[in-house]
Amino acid sequence: MHEIKNIGVFQAAKFAAAMYLALSVAITVLLAVFVTVSGLGSISFGRILLQIVLGPTLGFIFTAIGCLLYNLIASQIGGIEVELEVKKEADPFSLHLSETQ
Repeated sequence: MHEIKNIGVFQAAKFAAAMYLALSVAITVLLAVFVTVSGLGSISFGRILLQIVLGPTLGFIFTAIGCLLYNLIASQIGGIEVELEVKKEADPFSLHLSETQ
């Protein structure tokens, strides 16, 4: 077993912000298209911008807080235990006859 003792706060928060940015853009575009096509109204540019900016910003903040809390608690009671498996990588120079036939 391996234990996650510490999470890099800034790196994890940066990664989460990038994920939330991608999700915010996708969801906002889909919502705007749905609202426009269905005739339920329209979405203002300000609301679209707010959704795209707010998602990654809050994702960064709350992920950073979560990582800080994890690091604090893990230092007191121990971190999450995980079991890892090392997979044998295929030799890129070997011939795989079954794939070529």
